[in-house]
Amino acid sequence: MYNSFRQWLLMMLGFLLISSLVVTVAVRQVTHSPQRQINISAASQQKVHSEAVQQISAMPLQFEANEGQAAADVRYIAHQPGYTLQVGTQGASFGLTQRNSPHGSLQTAELRVQMRGSNPDAVPFAASPLAARHNYLIGSDPTAWRTNIPTYAQVGYRNIYPGVDLVYYGNASRLEYDFTVMPGADVATISMRISGAGSVTLQGGDLLLHTAAGDLRQPAPTIYQDGATGRKPVAGGYRIIGANEVGFTVASYDHHAALVIDPIVDFSTYLGGSDLDSGNAIAVDSAGNTYVAGLTQSGFDFPVHNALQPSFGQGVSDAFVAKLNPSGAVIYATYLGGGGSEVGSSIAVNNAGNAFVVGSTNSYSGSGTIGFPVTAGAFQINNGSPGALDAFIAELNPTGSALVYSTYLGGGQADEGHAIALDSTGNAYVSGFTRSSNFPGVNGTHLSGYQDAFVAKLNANGTALDYARYIGGSSDGASEQGNGIAVDSSGNAYTVGTTDSIDFPTQNAYQPQFAGGYTDAFVTKISADGAALVYSTYFGGSNIGDDEGNGIAVDGSGAAYIVGTTNSSDLPSTDPGSFGGGYDAFVTKFNPAGSALVYSRFVGGSNNDLAGYNIALDNAGDAYITGRTSGLPDNPNFPLVNADQANFGGGAYDAFVTEVNADGTALNYSSYLGGSDDDSGSAIASGAAGAVYVVGLTGSSDFPVLNPEQPSNAGGGDTFITKINIPNNPRPTNTPAGSTSTPLPVNTPTPTFTPSRPTNTPVVTNTPGGPTNTPTPTVTPGGPTPTDCPNSFVDTAGDIFYPAIHYLYCRGVVNGT
Repeated sequence: MYNSFRQWLLMMLGFLLISSLVVTVAVRQVTHSPQRQINISAASQQKVHSEAVQQISAMPLQFEANEGQAAADVRYIAHQPGYTLQVGTQGASFGLTQRNSPHGSLQTAELRVQMRGSNPDAVPFAASPLAARHNYLIGSDPTAWRTNIPTYAQVGYRNIYPGVDLVYYGNASRLEYDFTVMPGADVATISMRISGAGSVTLQGGDLLLHTAAGDLRQPAPTIYQDGATGRKPVAGGYRIIGANEVGFTVASYDHHAALVIDPIVDFSTYLGGSDLDSGNAIAVDSAGNTYVAGLTQSGFDFPVHNALQPSFGQGVSDAFVAKLNPSGAVIYATYLGGGGSEVGSSIAVNNAGNAFVVGSTNSYSGSGTIGFPVTAGAFQINNGSPGALDAFIAELNPTGSALVYSTYLGGGQADEGHAIALDSTGNAYVSGFTRSSNFPGVNGTHLSGYQDAFVAKLNANGTALDYARYIGGSSDGASEQGNGIAVDSSGNAYTVGTTDSIDFPTQNAYQPQFAGGYTDAFVTKISADGAALVYSTYFGGSNIGDDEGNGIAVDGSGAAYIVGTTNSSDLPSTDPGSFGGGYDAFVTKFNPAGSALVYSRFVGGSNNDLAGYNIALDNAGDAYITGRTSGLPDNPNFPLVNADQANFGGGAYDAFVTEVNADGTALNYSSYLGGSDDDSGSAIASGAAGAVYVVGLTGSSDFPVLNPEQPSNAGGGDTFITKINIPNNPRPTNTPAGSTSTPLPVNTPTPTFTPSRPTNTPVVTNTPGGPTNTPTPTVTPGGPTPTDCPNSFVDTAGDIFYPAIHYLYCRGVVNGT
């Protein structure tokens, strides 16, 4: 059990290896941005400033010609927050800046990269002219001004070694550079001499450059080739040639095919203040920006940045929402709460970069109290009953500076929002549980037992429900709750959860009857108008224990994938005999009709406590899951495949990340993720080129982070956010069923961390009306909620502490006493 918790945001610094043409060794340099001290006198000024920073940072990387604004040997220059690149006749130099802590002094360093033994006649060239022109109007002498300077998308050197070109370019606002090795050329000729680093070392295959501005870590590359028979890994990595000289070593490979060298981990970061901060949900947009939501009890020092609500809302916990750029730097981070207690449970993002958050609140706008921040014209402007628990739904604009809409959703008893998904027109679909017989919008259905799951569809403006319905049986026990939700291209909603009712409503069911034990999982598909169950089925085994459905995703064919936790060895499986023992996670794919299993398999070791909490898909149909697993000696055989972390970190649990291949026959990847204390993965999202993004809760002071701005755990239990590029397995950008995707600008503002309690009051932005964009449907199943949670807190459901205690109890953080 956790006691006191704190975290800081950490951000990636390093190089990224990519490929192009025949043989490519590409390195992306990402640096810390300098901290700016900005004196803002009014909230409106802060909004204008933050939006301006975002717009500037979202501009594509541009290389300007040197026409006197730099030294004579420099030919081209690129400026970005945190670094300046100069490419010239003497090689390339990087001017780096960063802060080693939020209040630390600014550190600078210059790294100069020269190609040892390279062609002395190779001179910089520019390619892909851009429309932008740069001007330097400095000083009062117009003859010294430099105007109309051309810009380019690429610069580099041709034939820098025999058969080898070097090209610098921008991937959105980020810098990358490629060595392109032609057929017959030798990758061993590449030798980078790095001056300005105190030392260059290898650590576990990673390359570490030690500088005055901090250590830069280049993760050990994973190397592969694509061919007619599929993907083939190739052994290789960095090699230290001499003092501060680096090259590459590659085993035998097909010189007629592309050789790709990629990193494994892009960034890993803490996020939080001096008390408990739990990351519960994650989503990723098409540009690689990461969105997270959760709960924070850090009322004084959660690291807000460009915040909609910079102050804690007076209760036990607030929800928080944060957006990180592709390198792990914060674009915004904000509290979201009122005078009671809030939890952010699930998050989705549309194609414009608007974040949609669902959660629970018991804040009430009454005499002397502060309500949850809602917008004018919202569907439900106050709590369904004073002090009771309601769901909430809030949409934030791309900069996090305003609410597009925000609304309560609930009746006269306890209601929790657990999961959210979007369709292509911006309607939000939410799921959770309700004990309210007057839950809004439930025409034609009624509360069947003590507690039912619900599914509701909110219109794009946040002003009305298109429908809401109960889903449940007559049990007076733990009853039903919806834990995850997804939507297909036709607007059909899919929800997964748990039930202990023997009369749960089934329709066209794969498993029409309750299997036994305490609870079964359920999977239900609802028609686009909300009027009918297309199919609804139990899913469970007979053991005296729990079968829990926790997350769901849907592919383009309408096949539903679910993840959950079971201790039933006879849970329906296409992989008989693979149950590990104790509790296992399970991953199951149903056919589009819900009438048969495409596959179902366990993930777990023997006698372990393992929970599968969340699932995401890529476009190849591979499923990625996360959760928590116990370690040795209780779990001697947790399945490890191509693991980045092959050993259990410690404590009671580690997070885990596992990839199941498209036909469910094998694990492509499975790894621990954790430090020496307790760690749990709450949610997972799939991005471009094999990237997966994981958020969760860690109590470890040594959780694996990469080039952190805050290198240590500031408390005891923090949010972690980790991006992993699965080895040998790049994938296209995840596009949920039936969606279209328009690339978003990469927002890379200067991160400014001020971990102190703001003096102003919470900001409530009233912005009626909805978005005019066409969002990408984002499937973001909710986190886990064990089925005995509701009964455990019946008598205290109206208490101000209830949402936070309930949530943490359900996730095993506190014991509920």
